[in-house]
Amino acid sequence: MRVLAFNVQGFRAGVDRVAEVIRATDPDVAMLAEVRARPARRLASATGRRLVFAPTLRLRRFGNALLLRDRPVSVRRVVLSRTRGAEPRGAVIAAGPGGVTFVATHFGLTAPDRLRAAKALLAALQDISPAVIGGDLNDRPSGPATRLLLERFTDSFAVAGKGSGATFPATSPLHRIDYVLCSRDLNPLRAAAVPIIASDHLAVLAEITE
Repeated sequence: MRVLAFNVQGFRAGVDRVAEVIRATDPDVAMLAEVRARPARRLASATGRRLVFAPTLRLRRFGNALLLRDRPVSVRRVVLSRTRGAEPRGAVIAAGPGGVTFVATHFGLTAPDRLRAAKALLAALQDISPAVIGGDLNDRPSGPATRLLLERFTDSFAVAGKGSGATFPATSPLHRIDYVLCSRDLNPLRAAAVPIIASDHLAVLAEITE
């Protein structure tokens, strides 16, 4: 299966530009962060995908989303962290018809907030496998939140990556903070950052097999 993790920056570059990334990579599932609901619906229509959206800022209809080729079997929306003065962080979790669970998430800007989110996400995924997490963790591979997730999940790029894997900033990538992670019963075959600028982040595409 082909999966994509992409922080779309609220579609500032436009729905058409983000749709170009989806069409070029043709993922079975795209796990999106910084999503606004209305343009996300247009993106789903333009790319022939099913949308599952989970707001973290309800009044602004802004949060995480999954674009799926097939209708999900079940969907959960979870809150991962709430820090005074900071944007709430959450995840959307959907079980696909093939038995794999997919997660789109976006962690916070401070190390303590990211660690809280990682712990909450692992708790939400307890006993769920196989599973794929895609998102902007705002954390480097050596960061505490990432290391905690890697106790149970595999970093697809670390195992099967091509190139530097850096995703931010998109115009001159220096940092690898966007990930496709998979449970131990899945095997990454290929992974790379997608060199199409449609946000302030590059997307990460991975091929994974059971």
